[in-house]
Amino acid sequence: CLALPVFAKRQSEEIITPMSQLQKRQYQTRILPSGNQAAIMKGVLNVLQDEGYIVYNVNSLLGFIYGVKDFDTTDPNVDISKEFGLTKSRLNYNGVKVATLEVVANVTEYPDSTRIRINFKRKLLNEYGNAQFIDDVEEAEFYEDFYNKLKTAISLQKGTVNRQVTPPPVRVQKTEPVITSEEQTPEKPAANVKKEPVIVTAPAPAKEQASATVEEQNLERGNEDKKRSKEEAKALKEQQKLEKELEKEKAKQAKEQAKIEKELNKIYQ
Repeated sequence: CLALPVFAKRQSEEIITPMSQLQKRQYQTRILPSGNQAAIMKGVLNVLQDEGYIVYNVNSLLGFIYGVKDFDTTDPNVDISKEFGLTKSRLNYNGVKVATLEVVANVTEYPDSTRIRINFKRKLLNEYGNAQFIDDVEEAEFYEDFYNKLKTAISLQKGTVNRQVTPPPVRVQKTEPVITSEEQTPEKPAANVKKEPVIVTAPAPAKEQASATVEEQNLERGNEDKKRSKEEAKALKEQQKLEKELEKEKAKQAKEQAKIEKELNKIYQ
């Protein structure tokens, strides 16, 4: 039978008590001082993509995100001891071919804050895609690491949006001194040369400058909103494409499994 991963083992003298739902919520949940659900969800998506998760479902209305990260236990270049606590050779010995991490995020917006709850689940699958072991990730350090990365991602987003708009420089025009035809006669000294006054373009009043700055900021926000809408539409299209591919892959696996079961029945008959 499949041995439990290291994170599931306890010393024999310890008394194992199930963790209450309230205890789980304490390390799975964070209250962020920001009432912007869209920005928090964007940060969660960025962290998951950086960590190699494939996001299969996003619902901005409900604040729901679902993603999956698969590990090939036969790949010698992949280290999964941090996530699963067992070496790949041990998993392969027990028939495990794929190790999977699933994540569900629930983001709720309040007037002055946003509550986010993350839940990670581990699965060990055999070569037929059947789960041999399933459990919730209950290590507080695992969630603390994720929220630290989320905090960094949100800070980077704010730094990109809050760019300062510098006003255009004030242009100054000068004219050269003009000598009239009378002043160019040899009888008159050069000291009597008349100079035209220097014309200086005065800076715009403070009120007009502030108005121009606000208009430029509004224009930039509008451009960013358009760009964000295009990115969200593109992400939605990619998500729908991934969902279709996932359905095809599931159907293919089911078909192959049925074929294998049929061949096994022939052998044992």
